[in-house]
Amino acid sequence: MNPAPSSNRRGLVRSFGPLLAMVGLVAGVGCDTFDSQLSELTHPLAPPWKPGNVHRPAASLPASLRRVAVLPLAATEGQELQSGREMLTESPGQVLTRSGLFEVVTISERQLHQWTGRRSLAADETLPRNLLVKVREETGCDGVLFARLTRFQSYPPTVVGWNLQLVAVPGAEIIWGVDEVADARNPGVVSGMQQLFRQRGVTELEARQLAASPRRLAEYSLETLFKTLPPR
Repeated sequence: MNPAPSSNRRGLVRSFGPLLAMVGLVAGVGCDTFDSQLSELTHPLAPPWKPGNVHRPAASLPASLRRVAVLPLAATEGQELQSGREMLTESPGQVLTRSGLFEVVTISERQLHQWTGRRSLAADETLPRNLLVKVREETGCDGVLFARLTRFQSYPPTVVGWNLQLVAVPGAEIIWGVDEVADARNPGVVSGMQQLFRQRGVTELEARQLAASPRRLAEYSLETLFKTLPPR
């Protein structure tokens, strides 16, 4: 095949010149956008979420409050809440243990059922008589944590709501309580999650996907809520 005349080749270059320039421009815009997204992830614009609905009557934790029994996670009827309860049943005890504030004893549903005939209990329910006495006898605890899942949405935008109460034993004195909802539509929640898990070594790609995980949202929200406990 004979090569194209030089005049034809010059025409082809002139024809494709604007197209090549356009491709370069689009590629440049794509890189700028990606770099901008990475910058936003590295420096979140929104301040981290700060829970506001916190009940903390004491300025500090009682010196005697060293061991806490965590009751099984409670939730009202409803498919979503029950699904969330099954998914997150161990989360309150695990996160409280990680806080290092107490020695934590996790009560199983089976144990609680043996003691009370119930598999879960929330602090705002009518409680079995001598419940706290029984838990103290069985675990040697100085306090009991009641945990109830109030909101749960596993698909984006993910939502997790908690009602938590720490009660001293004996005496049934409320040491601390929170009633809060962590919603992935809140920029502060997303920002706080990214900061927390980035400190633990997640990649930038993983950081962008955190808000879609109900387990990650539950972990972050519990850690944030437990930070509002009175200091020692």
